[in-house]
Amino acid sequence: MTIKFYRTALCPRCFLAKRALEKITAESDIHVEIIEVATTALGSWRDGIRMIPALKIDDDILSGVLLDEQRIRTFIARHQQIQEND
Repeated sequence: MTIKFYRTALCPRCFLAKRALEKITAESDIHVEIIEVATTALGSWRDGIRMIPALKIDDDILSGVLLDEQRIRTFIARHQQIQEND
């Protein structure tokens, strides 16, 4: 599974989300693609990103003011279940 992680280097909320995401992905075979929104603003907008930090798996987006470890785990687990059912 690949997760796109939209962030900016100067965003403290993005830093916290990145730390939680690194902890989660260290336990699995999930690949994280980091996308720097500051240098790819138009492409991020076209991908449906309106707020950072944001995670995207396929066409599903999780974003919010605070993406804590539990919200990220729930988001990933939902997609893992979908993949197992396919």
